[in-house]
Amino acid sequence: MIGAYPMLEDESCRFLAVDFDKDGWNDDVAAFVETCRRFDLEVTVERSRSGNGAHAWLFFRAVETVRPVDSDIRIASIAPVFVL
Repeated sequence: MIGAYPMLEDESCRFLAVDFDKDGWNDDVAAFVETCRRFDLEVTVERSRSGNGAHAWLFFRAVETVRPVDSDIRIASIAPVFVL
């Protein structure tokens, strides 16, 4: 998973884009979408042209400070993997 969010000068942004590929990308996308929903964030997912991955997009209605949101989503998405 790799993500991009263009930062404005005040460390805010208007959208977040995440690229999923490699083995297990389906599970990664599902976990990411589930986590976004838990945070009440609307996420749109599209299949990559190759068919071997996906892109997730989050568009913010208002300018958001993205660092805490991005970190929370990543941590919440991968945390279940480590729970035994």
